[in-house]
Amino acid sequence: MCELFAMSSLYPSTVKFSLDKFARHGGLTGPHKDGWGIAFYDGRDARLIKDEGSASSSPYLSFIRDQNFTSQLILSHIRRATQGEITYSNTQPFQRELMGRIHTFAHNGDL
Repeated sequence: MCELFAMSSLYPSTVKFSLDKFARHGGLTGPHKDGWGIAFYDGRDARLIKDEGSASSSPYLSFIRDQNFTSQLILSHIRRATQGEITYSNTQPFQRELMGRIHTFAHNGDL
């Protein structure tokens, strides 16, 4: 199974502390080494960063920490592949635009 992490806050916040622990689950202390991603909502849009490599060794984690991204709504996912190839297109969260608004979603199983 994959692991999900989300945060909803009244005020824009960072997830630096939680992100480090989450990343360790992505291949270092856990078996979820087959991709990861995180979305930071910003109004009607969302900033999406994802990688088909393991979160524990991803250079994007340093980028996220250095940029000090904040949001009131954050959704992230680390993948342990049970179906499908280990590719960028199979890495979550997924995003789709509908009626001028970005929708971001992730799941923890088969759809």
